[in-house]
Amino acid sequence: MSGTVRTDGAGFRAGDRVAALPVTRGFAQTAAVDASMVVPLPDNVGTRRGAALPLNYLTAHFALMHAVALRPGEVLLVHGAAGGVGSAACQLAAAYGARVIAVVSTDEKAELARSSGAHEVVGVGGFLDEVRTLTDGRGVDVVVDPVGGDRFPDSLRALRHGGGRILVLGFCC
Repeated sequence: MSGTVRTDGAGFRAGDRVAALPVTRGFAQTAAVDASMVVPLPDNVGTRRGAALPLNYLTAHFALMHAVALRPGEVLLVHGAAGGVGSAACQLAAAYGARVIAVVSTDEKAELARSSGAHEVVGVGGFLDEVRTLTDGRGVDVVVDPVGGDRFPDSLRALRHGGGRILVLGFCC
């Protein structure tokens, strides 16, 4: 969530623009959040984008840096690349020096994935063949899948042999 501080305290002043990660009640008009979970929002970041920072970007950062240990030069396949966690994964992975292949379902989502740092964009239908072509048959080093469902088997097939990693996150049964 993001917004404006209402009262002075914990190093913040009334009127400060902030982003926060509340434990509960994050969809409320007004929320009390532990100060350790609040960060100042830079002037060049709007509150709509700021709301995505604590959850989507921290999730993507943890997933890429800690769960799969993404390294510069690796090839990353991102499902749901136009969604919150997917677009954050595209941006961060590109910034970390990875080659990003985004999987999307529409042309509009393809543009969003490109603007988020994807080097290549493929459609969800037949993504495996496109990934094989883009990687000269080598496959990808890492798959990030915040979508799930029937694309999982082809995600496994898209991994390079002998060391590819897949990370499934953000959905449940």
